Amino acid sequence: MVVLQAAMLVVTTPWAWLLWPGLAILATVTTLTQAQVSLSFPSTLAGRANSAYNLLLFIGAFAVQWSIGLLSDSFQAYGMSAPNAMRAAFGVCVLLQAAALAGFMSSRARRTTATV
Repeated sequence: MVVLQAAMLVVTTPWAWLLWPGLAILATVTTLTQAQVSLSFPSTLAGRANSAYNLLLFIGAFAVQWSIGLLSDSFQAYGMSAPNAMRAAFGVCVLLQAAALAGFMSSRARRTTATV
């Protein structure tokens, strides 16, 4: 998904919209997390756990969207055009996602070799 998002940043041709269905297909996998939250708690607490999870999702979504706006405004203050500033702000997001993915994969690899 990170590669697809990076491609969305650099492809500016009229057919770039074809990348969006791929993102829509890949992003729906994250909804499986909500089922896992429900299964991780006793049935008497599953509703509360899902409510807390949803609250964290909304707070996180707000924080990320607000941060993208701040980044975009900052890039524009340094002379970038509005489209390029948004592209740069989303580029920062993609870089952060790639770093998080690399950290996750390396910790998983260390855990796998430690248990063998």
